Amino acid sequence: MPDEPDLVVFSYEAGVTKPEPEIYRWVLNGLALESGKVLFVGDTVKADIDGPREAGMKAVHVDKLAAEPRTTAQELM
Repeated sequence: MPDEPDLVVFSYEAGVTKPEPEIYRWVLNGLALESGKVLFVGDTVKADIDGPREAGMKAVHVDKLAAEPRTTAQELM
């Protein structure tokens, strides 16, 4: 991981907030990334999973309370 992020997005600058897919598109455009090549990891289904998927990204929900993972990293590749 780099010491500093390549891009910082503030919702007031983008004019939208999570879970709106536009905020994720803003990031994709800012980093010149193709949505289908990005995996978004989040811990809130509504804000962190639905929005990225609507923007064309892959998304995985991390359930911090789960005893066992339902998906392995290998399955996500």
